[in-house]
Amino acid sequence: MVETDANGRAEFTLIRDYFPDWADFNRRHSGVFLVWAKKETPEAGVYGGQDYAATRYQASLSGRYYPSPADYESYGYGVGIVVFVTAFAGLSIWLFRQRRRKCFKEIVFNEKLA
Repeated sequence: MVETDANGRAEFTLIRDYFPDWADFNRRHSGVFLVWAKKETPEAGVYGGQDYAATRYQASLSGRYYPSPADYESYGYGVGIVVFVTAFAGLSIWLFRQRRRKCFKEIVFNEKLA
């Protein structure tokens, strides 16, 4: 049960219920929720010739919700980090090998000097 604040607003959190494998993830997958609101006041009156001691108000609201963008944006960030680390490692290895490479020196053996 959710209580309202001083302004008459109520807040609630929808619990995630969509946990597919990553290959089956669909960011346009929608879920449905239904909210009921009830209020009873001590207003007495007469309706249709019958007396009543309280008034009950009731309302409902349905809606759709979608997976949070954080669910699929984080995958993109992970791919970006992996690509950056791989490129950095490849560049580092290439520079290391370039600095350690020795230039070719031709050695000529002259038997007359020996």
